[in-house]
Amino acid sequence: MKLTFITTNKYKFTEVKAVLRNYGVEIEQVVMEYPEDKEKEMAEVAAESAKHLSKKLNKPVITEDTGLYFKAYNNFPGGGCDAL
Repeated sequence: MKLTFITTNKYKFTEVKAVLRNYGVEIEQVVMEYPEDKEKEMAEVAAESAKHLSKKLNKPVITEDTGLYFKAYNNFPGGGCDAL
C-alpha cells in the first residue's frame, strides 16, 4: 500500500515513514502549503485538511496536526494559539 503524506516538515515525514514501514505501508511526501483553521481541535483540522487536499489532488492523502498543551493550565494555549 502507498499513501501520500502532505507536509512541509521533512522530519515529520521521516518519522511517519519509519513508523508505517513496520506495517508494510509506503508513503510519499508532497510538499505544499494549505489553509488550516487553528480555532478548531487538532483532529478536526487534520481531517478537514486531508479531505480538502484529497479532493484537490484527486487521490487519498494523510495529514497530521500536532500541538503542545499544558494540563496544569487548563490545556493552555489551546487550539487557536500558535505560540506561547
